[in-house]
Amino acid sequence: MCVRNTTDWQNLSNDRIQYPRLIWKNEKYDIDYGKGVWKKITNNSDYCGIRREMKKISMANWCNIQNLSMIVDSTNIEITDFVEALGVMFENYIIMPTDDDDWYSPNISNILSNYGDQKFLKWKGMRYSQVLSGEIDDMTEEIHILSNSYAVTRSGMELLSPEDQELMLKNHTMFYTLCDKYSKKYHFIEEKMSIYNLHCASVSYLVNCKSRPIEFRNMPSIPTGLEWAINDLSNLVDINNRLWFKRSIKM
Repeated sequence: MCVRNTTDWQNLSNDRIQYPRLIWKNEKYDIDYGKGVWKKITNNSDYCGIRREMKKISMANWCNIQNLSMIVDSTNIEITDFVEALGVMFENYIIMPTDDDDWYSPNISNILSNYGDQKFLKWKGMRYSQVLSGEIDDMTEEIHILSNSYAVTRSGMELLSPEDQELMLKNHTMFYTLCDKYSKKYHFIEEKMSIYNLHCASVSYLVNCKSRPIEFRNMPSIPTGLEWAINDLSNLVDINNRLWFKRSIKM
């Protein structure tokens, strides 16, 4: 697993938050705008503390993945060196890029191992829309792939140029573009193997002025195949509702 855009939330102050590298930027709004939105919708709650809690949920989720060889923080490493090291350590491998607030099925490695002869893999894109509907949506047909609903095999990584290797792992919006650039059709897998979380602390949500008030959330309906995420969802709902309560009592 390759974790992108992660931060040492434990040792970071709110005023030092930066926009993730290699992700598109809104020309009108920036990270300072996003900080203002966060302050407005949460009464200035501790952003880094909230993201630290969310990261802990994700790390616990990843620890339940069966037959996962390693979890690598790729935020500040040279991707070409990383790919070269993987080639030395493993005859074959599959890389799953993810952000630090998203989750996987515990069985995903076992399923993906059946497709090592492919280059680029995509599966059903499930999103927990906590700030929108409060439910889990199927985003498979959206114009951009979700941040953790694709993977790349060794032959796929070695097909890409060094610059495109970095884009493939660190900017999920480039997945379809890179498949087309190298004239390779991705292989689609029907299983629901991950959840992308759209919550009120998502950087892209804050930066793009989606300043909806935080709403109280009950547990969402659980689609068949996502029962593995019940505990994680419960923990994320709890974080949201604590923020909602804090904001409500100060209004």
